Amino acid sequence: MESFEQVAAQYEPMIHQIIRSLSIYKNQEEYFQIALIRLWEAWYLFDHTQGKFLTFAYTIVKQKLIDELRKTRDAEKQHCHPE
Repeated sequence: MESFEQVAAQYEPMIHQIIRSLSIYKNQEEYFQIALIRLWEAWYLFDHTQGKFLTFAYTIVKQKLIDELRKTRDAEKQHCHPE
């Protein structure tokens, strides 16, 4: 079994591709860290007899970033001060 450092290095381009596909341009480092944490969770939870890790990791990381974008958007709406 690979160490997580190897997995993180291998899937770093995938994370950057997801960030670009979601048009994240603010706080990219923060979203990258969120994606790395989710990748670790995916790596820990994945059952290697159930298919390819790439598909599982891509789906779970992308969904986590979408959820974080929604949370950020909702928080910005709540803190918007009308003139």
